[in-house]
Amino acid sequence: MMLEGYGYDVSVVANGAEALVRIGQRQPELLISDCGMPGIGGIELSQALRARPTDAQFPIILMSGSLRGKVARGSSYDAFLRKPFSAEDLLHEVRRLVAMTDASRTNIRH
Repeated sequence: MMLEGYGYDVSVVANGAEALVRIGQRQPELLISDCGMPGIGGIELSQALRARPTDAQFPIILMSGSLRGKVARGSSYDAFLRKPFSAEDLLHEVRRLVAMTDASRTNIRH
């Protein structure tokens, strides 16, 4: 709801499998996923999306409060938030990644 209050169009799904289907229908500007979803977790979801050429471009934020140790930084996601995090931290990452995506699209067009 906080992101909607800042003008973002937010779509919510229950799990990773549903996310894969929904993204296949309508690609988002950004994906925010919990690592601990039932079935396909956030890490697996991000890896699956990066493997699909049509879905490899948009930024992905992963979050978790239950992972032990450090999540390996890889090419499957662009930012990681450890729970608990503040609304400001989330908004900062969303704005940063959307701005990078917008700048990249602008550079491609010119």
